[in-house]
Amino acid sequence: MYPLKKGKTTSQAHVGLPEGTYEEEHGRKGFYGKSAHLYHTHPPTGWIRFEGKLRPHCLDLNQLTPTDLTDPCGAPVAFMGNQDVTVSVSRRSAAMPFYYRNADGDELIFVHRGEGTIETDFGPLEFEKGDYINIPRAVTYRVLPSTIDMAGRAT
Repeated sequence: MYPLKKGKTTSQAHVGLPEGTYEEEHGRKGFYGKSAHLYHTHPPTGWIRFEGKLRPHCLDLNQLTPTDLTDPCGAPVAFMGNQDVTVSVSRRSAAMPFYYRNADGDELIFVHRGEGTIETDFGPLEFEKGDYINIPRAVTYRVLPSTIDMAGRAT
């Protein structure tokens, strides 16, 4: 396969963007598979207004108190979802004293801050701030945060 290139481009996605351009990526499989990279002279997120129910929303998740904040046996708190997906927030401050397996679907974890290890059937997986962790359906795991802030929360 030979990629089609027109105008100002870069030889590698996300690296060495041409001066005065902004990158936009489109794909059908999330973070996997083929994707298209478009370069614009104006930021593609420089919107002026949104209409409809799919517009972005600002959610203050600091108002939520997941039970895993203080109780090692606690769980993340779900704050949004539908019949296909559930979005939860976790502030785990201690290692999970149990292993967990989601037999219903895959899990995608985004690490907003902190670092640690996830023990899985396939061995340990270290994580840090900014990581996305994909845990396939029916994989057994437990989270072991290694950084704790002054309030005793995982950072």
